Amino acid sequence: MIVVTAPDSMPTLLQLAKSCFANIGVLYPRPFAAVFHGDDPEIIFLPQNMLSHITAENAVFISGGNDRLPVSIDCKNAIVLIDSADPDAMRQAAFNHLPAITCGRASSDTFTCSSWTADGAVICLQRSLAAFDGQTVEPFELPVSFHSPPDMFSLLCCGAIACLMGKNSPFAAAARWELPEIC
Repeated sequence: MIVVTAPDSMPTLLQLAKSCFANIGVLYPRPFAAVFHGDDPEIIFLPQNMLSHITAENAVFISGGNDRLPVSIDCKNAIVLIDSADPDAMRQAAFNHLPAITCGRASSDTFTCSSWTADGAVICLQRSLAAFDGQTVEPFELPVSFHSPPDMFSLLCCGAIACLMGKNSPFAAAARWELPEIC
């Protein structure tokens, strides 16, 4: 199981995730702390501005805007996805001593787009990364088709989460990622 926390300001991310991941859960907890165990569902999405503590084996924190990461993070594997154009997000990851994956338009970003049009894009992993299951994900390019362009950062974050799933990644044998019209 991978627990994903994301700012409420990223509603497109949840729509993209639902189109990409078969086994997904969405929780809106009221408590300020959350503990997760087990394998099912594969992905759980949480709004991160509500949490002060999280315990999980695998966690992805999407940093953006004024939302803060949980104060206490007790995770075997944790990664922060950062918009490289957001210096506050970079500082948050460094302050929390968490490894980060950059997503954006810069050639130095781990995830970027090599092309972007009105009806499609090509997302790129530019350097190898270790998935949560220990597999190495090699650099790749994956065409994405859509009816209307989604938010680029959300699209790249969704791609990064899929890669962190390792052998369970929906992209493992995909030649193309087709987004439904709602995205």
